[in-house]
Amino acid sequence: MYKNKLLRHLGSLKRKEFTRFTQFVHSPYFNKHKDIITLTNYLNSIYPNFNETNCDRQVLLSKCFEKRLNQKQLAIVFTYTYNLLHKFYRIEAFQENQEEQDLLFLDRLKNLNDKSLFYEVLDKRLNKTLGSFNNYRISKIRESFENSLGNITSQEQFLDKQSYLDHFYLLEKIHEICEGLTLSRITKGSYPLLHTEILLQLIEEEAKNSNDLYTFYKTYETITGKIDFNTGLKTIQELENKLKIVKTKEIYNLLQNYCIYNINQGNNVFLNHAFSIYKAQLQRGLLFVDDILPEGHYKNISTIALRANSYDWTFNFLNDYKERLPKESKENAYNFNLANYYLSIGSLDKSLNLLQQIDISDIRYSIATRAMQIRVFYELDEFEALSNLSTAFKTYLKRNKQLNDARIQGFLNLLNLTISCSKYKSRKGYQSKAKSKLELDKINLKLAEAEQVINRSWIESKVQLLMEQS
Repeated sequence: MYKNKLLRHLGSLKRKEFTRFTQFVHSPYFNKHKDIITLTNYLNSIYPNFNETNCDRQVLLSKCFEKRLNQKQLAIVFTYTYNLLHKFYRIEAFQENQEEQDLLFLDRLKNLNDKSLFYEVLDKRLNKTLGSFNNYRISKIRESFENSLGNITSQEQFLDKQSYLDHFYLLEKIHEICEGLTLSRITKGSYPLLHTEILLQLIEEEAKNSNDLYTFYKTYETITGKIDFNTGLKTIQELENKLKIVKTKEIYNLLQNYCIYNINQGNNVFLNHAFSIYKAQLQRGLLFVDDILPEGHYKNISTIALRANSYDWTFNFLNDYKERLPKESKENAYNFNLANYYLSIGSLDKSLNLLQQIDISDIRYSIATRAMQIRVFYELDEFEALSNLSTAFKTYLKRNKQLNDARIQGFLNLLNLTISCSKYKSRKGYQSKAKSKLELDKINLKLAEAEQVINRSWIESKVQLLMEQS
């Protein structure tokens, strides 16, 4: 029972969300089943420890229901509670969507035939989100209401309705064109869209009279290289305050992915571009979710900053934003990224010490920590420790079922290349220059032929250093 889907879902709720769900269950408007209230009260008292000891069937029957229910009846209570949780999810989502509430309210007023109240609400809602699909929907509601009164839709109202729809369509299309371009670069596949050239011509023309269309079109020109990146970014940032926050986020994501694509192509000019975009996103609060900075962003920002050689900025960032990380993974995220910082500045002992403090029961940090330890041991010339860790890491990767094959191969290539470089370093002083050169040429060839290599830029820099020292 403790592995039941209801308990899994409830266990994923945050404390405040669980409290709201408990209040929801107690509301007679939504629930009149006392057994559901009893079960929810008990689960609320033990949250989040839904384990075999607390949630075994017999424990629940005894502690919650004093054995007045049997197992079949308990299963029914669980099913009803699970269905009620789904209703809670829907209402929570609805509460967060003010525009959808406004539309449904307006639609209800239309059905009530309250003409004065309908137009009062309509005047407050229409054009508040100019160009959005919601304005089109509001126009449709108005048209339906006026038709019910026997009024014929005016030409002006009809054209306005079409304008809203066209604007929404073109805005979504330019976003999809940009997304398709981004995906084709990431996957090296094809993401064709119908009528792209025609649509781009329409969008370019319509963009002259629309801030959001113009901004997205400039984003398209920027990520296709039609205009200089700095010029495009400056134009976008001059207009972003006039956009909805969700559109600003979409644009910055497109720009960031374009930078990452260029960095992966070896164009290191885009390191500084990516860094400046991350700083802008951070300053504008675009990366936070409920005032929490996701650890993925925390890692990406610090990694880009280090690659841009902004060491002091990185150290301050890691400490300034530590308390904004998710509570459950804060220490792991902080220690891991600080270890990367110390590795980057050559404080290898500090880096290794931090890596040893990371809880590797979390698979994300288990793999990434081992990969960083490999780099630290290499830098320390700890060849035996490197070899032992590499062997254990390979076994771990081959047994891991959560990583895809390409990702596993990327780590394996990193390990093999690092071991090859370490062997070259250890033998260099004991063999002829000709043999050393041959060995280094083989390493270079392996690196060139490897499609996937985790931390490719690091291993490339190590190979380059060996070549310079040969």
